[in-house]
Amino acid sequence: MNIPALPSLDAKSLSAKIPPDMKTMSVTRRHNVVISHAVAANRVLESLPALPPSLVLDTLPIGGQSCAFLQTVLSFNDNFRYTPLPIPNLDFWQLDFGVLVRRQNSETATRENGRFIVQSLLGTQAAWVLNRALAGERDFANFNVILRAAPNDDYATLIADIHPTQPEMPPTQIAVRSQNRTTLQAPFVNREKMSDFLLRRAWTFGALSLGDKFVASKSEGESASFVAAEIAPVGGEIGEMRLGMWEKLGLLDATQTRAPYDISILPETKIVLQTPMFL
Repeated sequence: MNIPALPSLDAKSLSAKIPPDMKTMSVTRRHNVVISHAVAANRVLESLPALPPSLVLDTLPIGGQSCAFLQTVLSFNDNFRYTPLPIPNLDFWQLDFGVLVRRQNSETATRENGRFIVQSLLGTQAAWVLNRALAGERDFANFNVILRAAPNDDYATLIADIHPTQPEMPPTQIAVRSQNRTTLQAPFVNREKMSDFLLRRAWTFGALSLGDKFVASKSEGESASFVAAEIAPVGGEIGEMRLGMWEKLGLLDATQTRAPYDISILPETKIVLQTPMFL
């Protein structure tokens, strides 16, 4: 694959030229599947690339140990565009592998909850070229996604078979469906607080394409209420649940993959992104 050449730009000088309150991207994300796994924090730190010094894992005590949270997020980007440019408008599937983190903002004395993106896979060449100019860990992949709706507008089945173009990366195979009950996991005592912790993450952090810097972006928007979900049996359509990046890093084996901490679906999320900050 021919990789387009990137301009030689200094990240800090580039960010200084952009107004901090400028909205730089808008998109409606549909069929957001968020699969969360709780893994011992020490294992995560040993296996992941180094985080920026300002970030720490967002952990909870579970079963007598401190656990971090791996998240696999599948979503369809509808009308993705950089504002104020009217074009290009892109539609594409995206798969993010991230870990929940937090940053203590010394200027505002607040804790910023976010997700550090370890790897993103994008479903079209155009989306990959446009996004990789800023975010380093982004690659192109072939997506095959099947949606089956139930009469009550829940998800009877959502099946995704995703194959990265890099030969060393295992595929990701997801099959989930809505469930009638909402699960609750320790240490949470109600589902709303659990969902706040897992799903409402305004900040996204990741490696920058230019140099060895990191980028932080904050999103504004509104999300539809979540739908609780579970792993669905799919027969011969896909063999088993597989989450390629976590499998590659040795953080989840087949048994652990089939036992997530939580699965939630957000049918629609409207997002406007503020100007990225450089860490």
